[in-house]
Amino acid sequence: MNVLILAAGYATRLYPLTLDKAKPLLLVVGKPIIEWVVDNLAGVPDLETIYVVTNNKFAPDFQAWSERYRSRHPEFKFKIINDGSTSDEDKLGAIGDINFVVSRENLTQSSLLIVAGDNLFTESLANFVECARALMRMESSPVSRKSRRNPREPWLQSLFTIIRLRFSLF
Repeated sequence: MNVLILAAGYATRLYPLTLDKAKPLLLVVGKPIIEWVVDNLAGVPDLETIYVVTNNKFAPDFQAWSERYRSRHPEFKFKIINDGSTSDEDKLGAIGDINFVVSRENLTQSSLLIVAGDNLFTESLANFVECARALMRMESSPVSRKSRRNPREPWLQSLFTIIRLRFSLF
């Protein structure tokens, strides 16, 4: 499983606070918001690479942060992806950045957990990942396939569609 952290926005509503610092790198209780996200990935089995998609303005800052973080937590592997945007006017947006990274890094065949880099939470993502994997296993069972065709359970079809989301170029 890979993780994609979305961190390519410019947070213009928070200016001047974010004029020279990306919102995920702002400190909350002594550590950057993105560290709260990454710390909660501890315990997720089979975690391969954490991709952080950012913009041209803040890519060096995220690279420096990831190197410092990895020196304290060598179990994590990071890859910082610069989406090439230089301002709020030419940014790709969340869906554009997801498509950019998935296409560029050829991630269409692997499980991918996508997290916003400015989310602040304290619960581990290990149970969430375990639940998602269990649902994916259920989907492949004959009983589950029958349930998905049941018009009384459209929420189940929607849930499986979300979990099996595959990206295609448009």
